Order: sequence, then C-alpha cells, then structure tokens
Amino acid sequence: MHRAWICLLFVACRQPTATTSDAGSVSTSSCSATISSYDALVASGGACSTDADCACFNGGVSQKTPCGGVTDKATFMKADIFESDYSKATVITMFLLPTLNLKLRPTLLDLKPGTRIVSNSFTMEDWEADETATIAEDCTSWCTALFWIIPAKVEGTWHVGQDALTLKQVFQRITGTLGGKPISEGKLRGDEITFNVGAAKYTGRVNGNAMKGTVSGGGAWSATRP
Repeated sequence: MHRAWICLLFVACRQPTATTSDAGSVSTSSCSATISSYDALVASGGACSTDADCACFNGGVSQKTPCGGVTDKATFMKADIFESDYSKATVITMFLLPTLNLKLRPTLLDLKPGTRIVSNSFTMEDWEADETATIAEDCTSWCTALFWIIPAKVEGTWHVGQDALTLKQVFQRITGTLGGKPISEGKLRGDEITFNVGAAKYTGRVNGNAMKGTVSGGGAWSATRP
C-alpha cells in the first residue's frame, strides 16, 4: 500500500465516525507520525507491505493484517463512478485525474454538508482544498493529500431579525451584506459558517433554511431563509 494513502486516510478519517467510499490543517508531523507507525507495522510483518500482499483489495483475503479480516467491513464493487450513490458515505477518497475530479465535482457538492473528500495529489481546479498535507520524507511520487469538506448551500437572502443577510457563495467562500453592511472573511466548513461584519465575528451552524450561532463580544444571532 502506498505510504501516501496512509496519510490521506489519516486526513479523512480523523473524525469519530466515518463511512468511507473510495472513488478512485493536518500537520506534516501528524502525517509523519502515522506513516512511521505504519512503517513499523510493515517491518514487523503485521501489515501489507505491497499492493500484491493486500489480496483483499482484489476480492481475496490476505493472511496479513490489517487487510485480512476486513471482508465483513468492506464491500468491493465494479461500478461507474458517475452513476454510483455516495449519499451514505461520510468520507470519499479519490485517486483520479483532474478532468475526472471536475466531472465528479457537481455530484460531490450535492452531498450532505460535512462529507469529507480527500484526493491523492490531484486538485478540483478552482475549488481550493480546505487543507493540504505533503509527505516530504522518503516519498518521490503521489506525496500530497488534498482535503475538502462539503459546504452547506447558503446562497440567497436570509432574514436576521429586521435585517437582510444576502449571501453569494463560491464553494466554501461567501461574500455579501448584513443590513447593508459588507461581510468579510466569510467561510463555510461543512455546516459551520463564519463571517465578520465590521469588528464583530459571527459564528454558527447551518441547518437547511435556518442558521443560528453567536457573535463575538456576547449575544446570539439566528437567520431564516424563505
């Protein structure tokens, strides 16, 4: 198994619960620690050291762990990635060329906010990664993991009390106005939203057509969208 995939999966699966689907800021030290642990496991004979050893990835069962014994936890399918249903996945890992990433991107953006996407080396073009991690030591190819969190869809006009919150959205970045005042540093991370209005920082969570959260300095805010 390529060592970069270990880093990639660390990036994706660090949340408490993850259901992973393979479609084809984590610090470097964190990735290196994970890689070192994996290398030690390989050296002791306790993990797959090559893809050939991981027979389970081709439908067989390897005698080595952790590959051996996953047949009751994983399903391997031959399918069209553009027709497959990813709605139950919380993590999607990809090793696809940028043209395929771009073709799959609309499907990914329609997934539940908070779904995690990780790509080995290849980008989503103008959809910037939320985080990037690169293995600098003992890695010569496919050494970068790119990480995205599917953002909630917030574009439109919301009502915050008597004020209008008007938002424009480009992937995880948002701009707009609140009560006619421009917002700055607007960002989404899954269903989490943050933006500034003047010196006040708004943080909150999006739940469909409702948002609520707190304002720096004390106080709460909420918004609804017709």
